[in-house]
Amino acid sequence: MQTSCQPNGHLPTDGCKPLAFTETFEDSIVIAATYMDCEPLWKYKLTVRIGQSIIYQPDSLLEFEFNKRIWPVFQRINDSTFQLQLEHNDRPNKTNYILLTVRDGKLIDERTLPHHVHQNNKQLLRLEVDSAGSVTAQLLHPNADIYLQQFRWNRWINTDSCRVAGKDTVTFTSTLPLHSGVNMFRLIYKQTEASNPEDITELGAFSFSNPTIKKVTMICKPIHPIVFSDTTQFELYHTSGKITRKGRGRQCDISDLPEGLYYVNFDNQTGEFLKR
Repeated sequence: MQTSCQPNGHLPTDGCKPLAFTETFEDSIVIAATYMDCEPLWKYKLTVRIGQSIIYQPDSLLEFEFNKRIWPVFQRINDSTFQLQLEHNDRPNKTNYILLTVRDGKLIDERTLPHHVHQNNKQLLRLEVDSAGSVTAQLLHPNADIYLQQFRWNRWINTDSCRVAGKDTVTFTSTLPLHSGVNMFRLIYKQTEASNPEDITELGAFSFSNPTIKKVTMICKPIHPIVFSDTTQFELYHTSGKITRKGRGRQCDISDLPEGLYYVNFDNQTGEFLKR
């Protein structure tokens, strides 16, 4: 859910419900936000409810500078886990995430856990993640393509896949491509004969953190390769949205790129540089 308010110093009316809005995820889990003040700051209040009971409501308001267009976005991860994304609309590298899970009527901040697995499909017999970052799933599916996806750079990315033929029990094992901070993954399947590429079913989802993985930094100069402080997955794209480079390593050659502004997705963040 993303609002489209205009930074005009008044209560939003176009694309937003004035005063308050709510979003129902599953089993009457509701996130509610209230516009407390729109001049000069838009103050945002987060409330999580199950039924009529409020299970999470921070004492302080999260404040966003109204004239710089910083908006919150909710991304549902699975039945009980959702992400509060604080996004700066015109600067994609200015993004922070808070991953929240409702479990047994209590709200848990996933940043405090080494890993958490959520299974939400009866055809998924087993889903386990070990401390080294290896996932094992045991599933029963007829004629389906299974995908392991990671939520990275504001979208779900395929990291591994396998095809299940016939009504067999299949064990799927994969090593997770971890970045710094909280890693979010999900396991989905798509029937092989499905005509709609969006016709997918989520089997389960999990988060994983490894504190030994440090945040990667980037050094870029107009005529030199982009250098990362550690090995990382990366993709380089022009302001038009066209991806010009992608891979994994500690540097990215930009010598043959045309001049212009580029964005670099790496680790779990996005940077930018100007090629001259």
